[in-house]
Amino acid sequence: MRRPRKILYPYIIAHKYTRRHLTLNTFTLLLLSVFLMQGAALAGQPASYVDTANRADPAYVKDFKLRRDVFEAAEALKAQGLNVLVAWDIDLTLGTPLSPRYRLSLGSDPWWNEQVKALEDAFTARYGPRKAPEGKPSWTPEVQAAYSARFGQLISLNSALHARISLRPVETFVPEAVKKAQAAGVNMMAVTARGPEMEQATMQDLNSDIGVNFSSSAPGGGGFAMDGFRINEKARPSLYRNGVLQTSGQNKGEQLLYVLAAAGYKPDIVFFIDDTEKNARDVFAALQKAGIPARVVRYGHEDGRARAYAAPGSAQPCQAQAELESFREKGYFPADSGVKNARCDAAVSFALIYGSTAPAVVK
Repeated sequence: MRRPRKILYPYIIAHKYTRRHLTLNTFTLLLLSVFLMQGAALAGQPASYVDTANRADPAYVKDFKLRRDVFEAAEALKAQGLNVLVAWDIDLTLGTPLSPRYRLSLGSDPWWNEQVKALEDAFTARYGPRKAPEGKPSWTPEVQAAYSARFGQLISLNSALHARISLRPVETFVPEAVKKAQAAGVNMMAVTARGPEMEQATMQDLNSDIGVNFSSSAPGGGGFAMDGFRINEKARPSLYRNGVLQTSGQNKGEQLLYVLAAAGYKPDIVFFIDDTEKNARDVFAALQKAGIPARVVRYGHEDGRARAYAAPGSAQPCQAQAELESFREKGYFPADSGVKNARCDAAVSFALIYGSTAPAVVK
C-alpha cells in the first residue's frame, strides 16, 4: 500500500523540551525559515528540537516544506566539508500502508499499537498490573513467560503481514531526494522500532516498496554489521545491517549512539526524523549528551490518518479484523467492498492472532 501527502505543521523548541512559553510570531517564523534553509547558519546554531504538531500559523504552513529544507540543509553542510548524518524512522515517516486508495488498516502502526495495548489489558485484567506502584514486577515468572509467548506470536504475525503489505512513500519526492543527497556524500541510515525478526520484510519495505537503500551511505560502510547485539545485560537483541538499525522497540537514542561508536563514526551534525514524539526526544537527549549537534524532527505528516484509526466510530479497527480474517483463511487481503460492513469482536481478534479466544492462559 502506498501513501499520499499532507500539510506539515511546524514549530521549534531550542534547548528545552517544553512548549509552554512558545510564541510563533513573525520574527520566530523568520528565524525558523532561515535556520532550516541556510546550511551555514544551521551549522552554527545551538542544537534544537523541531516538532510538526498543529501549532503553527496556517498562513505560514502552506509555504513550509520541512522535509525539503532538511535535504537542502544537509547537502549545504556537506558541501562545507562537514560530516552529515540523516537518520530516518520507517513506519509513518518513510512509508505507510495507511492509504485512502487501499484502506488497509491491518499491519499499520495504529493497528499494532492497538493490539499491544489489548494484549497487556487482557493480562492486567486477569493478573493485575505488570508492576507494583513502587516499580517492582508483580507478575509471576509464569505469567510473564505467558505474556512474552503471546507477544512473540503477535510479532510473528506482524512480520508475516509486512511480508505481504506494500508501503507507499509518505511523500513522493523523498526516494529521489535521498539518492541525490547520498550522491552528494550525505550519510544516511534508518532507525526503526522493528526487531531483527522483521529484517526481511523491512528490507522489502525500504528497497522495493519505498525505493530507498541505505547500505551505500551507512555509518561504518555497507559491509559493517552488528547481528543480535545488546547494549547492556538487560537489553533485547538488536540488529544493524545494510544501514538499518532495528532496535526492538528500545531507546533509539541510546541504540544509535552505541552503533555509531561501534562503527567508529562521529558525525559533525545529525538530522533525525521520526513520527513518534518519544523517539524524537530520546534521540535529541542522547545526541546532546554526547555533544553531537542535532536537528531532530517530530514528523507529523501522517498524524491525521493515524488519529482517524482510533477516532470514535471509526470503521478501521473492524476493517483490520476482517482483513486479518481473510489473510488467515485465504492468504490475501480483501478489497474495500469486502470489509465496509465488518463487525468487531475482541474474542474473534484474539483467536485470529493467538489461536485462542483468551490470550491469558496461566492458571
